[in-house]
Amino acid sequence: MPEAPMLTPLSLRNLGEGDWVVEESIQFLNQVGDKVSGIGAGQYIPPENRHRGYTSNLIWEGTEEDRPILHFQGCGIIVEKVTFVDAPIGILLAKMKRGLGTGKMVVRDCYFDECRVAFEAGYKISDHNNDSVVLDHVISDNAESLLRLRNAQAMGFSIRDCVAKGSRTENIIDVFSGGCIYADNLKVINGKCILRLRSREAAGGDTSGIGSSNGLYTLRNIELDENAGTCKIVQMDEHYPVNIDVINVQVPFRPWTDAIAAGSPATMYEMRGNSVLTVTSSNLYENSITWEDKKCSGDNEIPNIMLNRCRFSGSNIKDVLSKDKSTGKCYFTALHCIDNKGNPLPDTSGYVDA
Repeated sequence: MPEAPMLTPLSLRNLGEGDWVVEESIQFLNQVGDKVSGIGAGQYIPPENRHRGYTSNLIWEGTEEDRPILHFQGCGIIVEKVTFVDAPIGILLAKMKRGLGTGKMVVRDCYFDECRVAFEAGYKISDHNNDSVVLDHVISDNAESLLRLRNAQAMGFSIRDCVAKGSRTENIIDVFSGGCIYADNLKVINGKCILRLRSREAAGGDTSGIGSSNGLYTLRNIELDENAGTCKIVQMDEHYPVNIDVINVQVPFRPWTDAIAAGSPATMYEMRGNSVLTVTSSNLYENSITWEDKKCSGDNEIPNIMLNRCRFSGSNIKDVLSKDKSTGKCYFTALHCIDNKGNPLPDTSGYVDA
């Protein structure tokens, strides 16, 4: 089996089939056009197993916590057809010092097997760059997060045709800082939350991590498997002035109706402060949206919740709001929604008090 010293940024451009042990992070220092390319990616299977395929496997055997297999500090990067195994972080994009901007990167046709985080951007809120990254046909298998952002300039991330699975999956898109994320055609087999916006305290106490300049999040064509249970779609841990657009998110019927029947309706959307949530052409269930306004010296900052052409499990669209789990006031609008039998529900708009 090849040993770690044989792996260099140059040799990784044409990685062959087999297992490649990594004991220390492989650094790509301030370069343009780095490339890591294997011959195939899939679930890691040991060599002696008859189901073993032709994959290029980078296997972490390091002792340091929170370290990646690959650490990039440049731009114009491509990573393709590689399996990452057992690492704290599969790929880290973060600049260590002043110099060339980081980002403009594509990760495609890769498999992250038992990595705690598949892709992470930044060390702290004040880090620079880490923008315009595409995750394309990536599978996250038993990772806590597919994507984790830690710095405020980490913006312009696209997640396309990806899969999140495994019992350890928690927050698939985990945002401590940064934003402008577009996720399309994401398959969620397991998970606790699709998009989580962490609190300022969790991000290190800085107040500039998430705001109106980077707070745009789009979830489109998201499919949840029944194994995902009552996975939250959005969870906000703090009051942020952000816009969240959700289009065509389909969730399994039984987990949500079972929770309602048991008297413990599950939450899909947890909104706070001066945030705007727009849900279009998606499934909704009773008491599945909660909110919390932000107390101010003048008028409070309130969430705006807008539903358009959604299918609702009940007969009164306002029953989608969970007043028992909410505080303060929100502004609610519902247009062109229908019940489970296709009957139109009356349009409505106005302030709602918890």
